[in-house]
Amino acid sequence: DDADARGRCERAWGVAVPGQAGIAPTELWGAVQRGDVRALYVAAADPLSDAPDPQAVGLALDAADFLVVQDAFLTPTAARADVVLPAAVFAEEDGSSTNLAGQLGWQQAAIAPLGESRPHWRILADLAQRLEAAGSWGYTTAADVLAEIAQVVPPYTGAPAVCEGGEWDARFEYPVTAARPEPPAPWPTIGTGTLALLIGPVLFDRDVLSARAPAIAARAPAPYAALSPVDAERLGIEDGDTVEVRGQQGALRLQARVSGTCLAGTVFVPEHLGPESVSLLGARPGAVVLVDVKPAR
Repeated sequence: DDADARGRCERAWGVAVPGQAGIAPTELWGAVQRGDVRALYVAAADPLSDAPDPQAVGLALDAADFLVVQDAFLTPTAARADVVLPAAVFAEEDGSSTNLAGQLGWQQAAIAPLGESRPHWRILADLAQRLEAAGSWGYTTAADVLAEIAQVVPPYTGAPAVCEGGEWDARFEYPVTAARPEPPAPWPTIGTGTLALLIGPVLFDRDVLSARAPAIAARAPAPYAALSPVDAERLGIEDGDTVEVRGQQGALRLQARVSGTCLAGTVFVPEHLGPESVSLLGARPGAVVLVDVKPAR
């Protein structure tokens, strides 16, 4: 709904830009199941493993007429695609990154893309040209993409300087309003378990890239569930025991870690440590998911 932003894009691309929002991520899988969305193009993502509701994703992938996946490895989602477009990994492509302080950095490819893989931007540009898409898709380098970003996003006006070793700070000063923010609504509670589920990353894991880097994968711990000493004693669980963590969509067998850093009433399960996805436990943003934890038999 920002007319100025749409105008900058339209001038750069030479095509009209929609002024209405599309389908929200939380609504996408239901829309595919209903037939409102018939084709999916999934780039650098594995929703079948990582989405909060893998069952809904699986039903959507079954219902889709056509599925294209653009990724570096044959993930579970890519394995179900009609077309897989092999993409380069980060060390095989040039590109910029912006840190949380707004500072831009530029990375040069360490090696050329292997096999038939191409950088993500190159795949999209080549596909758009084959489809004779409106607008200009004649990028020859990743620097051309950054130059377009600088043209349409004001905080990045001088960003192309980083391509030649320069510096650029893309911090944007948002206007401050005196209005008091509305307090967030209480999160709904899902499930009938006794512990609130927390999931998140750890420093060393076995995600789609790390699992293929032996030096990193060897440092990752075995899959575990961390409990407070209070909950561990109540449930009859000792550090190192094998436990079953059960949510509404399934269960995982994990090693127990009894830790004073865990808040009583919660259980923390790291992502991407084992072959099974923690999404089986039903964690989802904006909700408190309750699970059961008990010694495995």
